Amino acid sequence: MVAEMDQSHAAPMATLKGPRQLFLGLMFMKAPLAMLEKAGLTVEGDRAVVEAWQAAIETPEATFNIVTP
Repeated sequence: MVAEMDQSHAAPMATLKGPRQLFLGLMFMKAPLAMLEKAGLTVEGDRAVVEAWQAAIETPEATFNIVTP
């Protein structure tokens, strides 16, 4: 995964393009990839790789404290 704009891997298995909101939906809401594509996310390459990556992300609990005193 490359986190910098305009940077790329020599041979990516999949490439995602879209607004930040759709990436948040992909990673944290676990929204279905097909729904995100209808909303404007572009997937190039192996969709199974994207779905496996999505499944590997652990969703934090809603009560997760980002900062604790």
